Amino acid sequence: ARGFERIGEELELADVVVSSTRCPRYVLTADDVAPALRRRSGRPLLLVDIAVPRDLDPAIGLLDGASLYDIDQLGDVLGEELAPRRDEIVEADELIGQEVESFRAWRLSLDVVPAIAALRRRAEEIRADELARSEARLRTLSPREREVVDVVTAQIVNKLLHSPTVRIKEAAAEPDGAAYAVALRHLFALDEQSA
Repeated sequence: ARGFERIGEELELADVVVSSTRCPRYVLTADDVAPALRRRSGRPLLLVDIAVPRDLDPAIGLLDGASLYDIDQLGDVLGEELAPRRDEIVEADELIGQEVESFRAWRLSLDVVPAIAALRRRAEEIRADELARSEARLRTLSPREREVVDVVTAQIVNKLLHSPTVRIKEAAAEPDGAAYAVALRHLFALDEQSA
């Protein structure tokens, strides 16, 4: 931070000046800027006046080495630059909308993840319990055959749970999506199993 009394030194050092005050008169005139421009050894100075009313004397823009832009000129330049890009802006808005919706659906699907995880845990417990109960009948199998039984039963559980898992994640994005998780927990008595 510098005091306004040092503006001459700062103008000599700066490359860009952005001015925005509430002052009712010019805070810089051409007479204020001209000496600093002479000491800049030909380095240009860009001044941008975004104040309303204007802070910078329009005569500054007539000085050699000074380029002055005000808020109206910036708006005109921006309008010219944006015109060819308007279609791209519409396209970008649509892409952003799609991604926001995708993120929203993903975020809502997270609410059902604990119920899905509980269902999968319960199914695996049942599978493991049934294999343990069948131990006497499985004793005659070779280690390789036992491994096949284990893999096949795991695949059956995964295939049975695949569609319900996908559908409940999709349903979670609906307004009443949380109800599906509640129904899943109720239908498979998942809360009772963990109690």
